[in-house]
Amino acid sequence: MKFNKQLFYSILICSFGLVFSTYIFYPGFISFDSFSQYEQLSSGAYSNAHPAMMTRVWAIADKLIKGPGGIFLLHQFMYWLGISFIIRSFRFNSFYSTLAGLALGFFPPYYLISLHIWKDAAMLAGLSLFTGLYLHMKSKGPLSSQSRGVLAVMLVSLTYALGVRHNSVLATIPLFYLIGRELLKANGLEKDLNGVMKATALSVILFVSSLTATKLVNSYKVRKGKLFPMIYVWDMAAISLKEKQVLLPDEIILEKVDTLNKLEKVFRNNVNNTISSVVSFYPQKNYIPYWLELIGRYPSSYFAHRNKVFAELITIDREMAYYPFHPGIDEDPFKKRNFRSRVMPTVYYEIINLARWLSGTFIYKAFLYLILSIGLISWFLYKYLARKSFSESYFIAGIFGLSGALYVLPLYFFAPASDFRYNVWMIFLSILGAIIAALEKKKLYK
Repeated sequence: MKFNKQLFYSILICSFGLVFSTYIFYPGFISFDSFSQYEQLSSGAYSNAHPAMMTRVWAIADKLIKGPGGIFLLHQFMYWLGISFIIRSFRFNSFYSTLAGLALGFFPPYYLISLHIWKDAAMLAGLSLFTGLYLHMKSKGPLSSQSRGVLAVMLVSLTYALGVRHNSVLATIPLFYLIGRELLKANGLEKDLNGVMKATALSVILFVSSLTATKLVNSYKVRKGKLFPMIYVWDMAAISLKEKQVLLPDEIILEKVDTLNKLEKVFRNNVNNTISSVVSFYPQKNYIPYWLELIGRYPSSYFAHRNKVFAELITIDREMAYYPFHPGIDEDPFKKRNFRSRVMPTVYYEIINLARWLSGTFIYKAFLYLILSIGLISWFLYKYLARKSFSESYFIAGIFGLSGALYVLPLYFFAPASDFRYNVWMIFLSILGAIIAALEKKKLYK
């Protein structure tokens, strides 16, 4: 049996990443949201505050390894397995493959997020496995009976990424198109308009099927609370402060004396929950029509607020990224359990200190990755429309760029805070797309 260097080094990368992350950071970074989600699976009282898809997967993992350790290991395994498959798809020699794999897997802006017991880490794990399997399958040539099983795993991975984040719907559509396109290419799809339309139709079917599955999982025996008021109440408070008059519905005002001054003292443009002492995020009535009315009456005030939110989100208006990660394990707010990490080696603290410093450098400037995403889209369109030449590598890079942009751009209107973690989908795909585009002359695929 011939020794496969590429396979060996990809396994080495996956194993090293998994062992390193486990040894240094097990059982992961755990915040209030993590404890809240674990409380749901422990009690069986699920709510839509956390997508039930991740909570139900965590419940299964919890039966094997009690606490956060099981879901941490699962997500790390998915993440590093995806990275190893990505590297196997590139035509590097073994040495450069290893370096590229380690650089890609340990890139701080998203690697540190992967260590959290968060929905964002679950999403990243699913995305990594999907892209890794997709690129590896592409590198093997035409779809075979074996690779159709890989397609099934890809579909499950992408569905998981879709199901664990409420706002990933638009971003997954281009990636579902890649699956639909490969299925039709296996049956003789030609590069013409008819083929594109068929691929689109199949992609829509796959997308709707996956979306329906996630909706069922996320709604079955799940208490539905109102999440959108967290956004529009914050917007209404911002407009009130800008216009120097109370424009909030009387029902949601908790501090009815000197409301504006009290609101001004606690209001921040990068996080919404600071105003919860003055206004309620749980109105009895639906105030969306009134929110839209306020935007129409005071558009400059609304957009001034949203400009600041988005500028901080993509790190334009800040020296350091806002809330780049949440290291360590918080105290359980429910006073029921005490998750403990292993005895941390010194390197743990060195990594955290380095990460804090890096969060003020250019690699955490999320707007650069947004520009890169748009650049990848533009480059493919230029080559295809202006030069009349089709490149598979540029096409995939453009699709990755489109997916990343579709994840971040809607956050201009709907971000409930300026947390850096909202950028990781875009950052991961833009970097991967840039690598694919850069390797076009090297012929990424066999």
